[in-house]
Amino acid sequence: MKKSDLDRFGELLIKEVRDSAFERYLMIKEGKLKSNIAKEMKKNIDLINNKELLDQIVLDVIDSSLFRFLRMLEENDLHIGFLDGPNIVNESDGISGEIFGEDGWVKLYSEFKESIR
Repeated sequence: MKKSDLDRFGELLIKEVRDSAFERYLMIKEGKLKSNIAKEMKKNIDLINNKELLDQIVLDVIDSSLFRFLRMLEENDLHIGFLDGPNIVNESDGISGEIFGEDGWVKLYSEFKESIR
């Protein structure tokens, strides 16, 4: 079955933005990035006792940012879609809510589902 433009957008948003951002954080946390700023962040992260809580906070901030971005699209009647495709904002009864829930984009497409409770 062919995915709707709305679900194609959701999959891209989750994989290319949400998961990619969290993977970058994990690379910093694990010392895999070698820039000076990444090394400094790694040193500061190492001072934190509860790394699982930090992981949860980072995912929550990313999810909150995505929610606010999608809500901005809704509230300002912005058009977003694939070339020659429909405005995906209008394809949903509330695009900002598409990321959450049992059938939400995070559950469907993310490698990091544990942030959704």
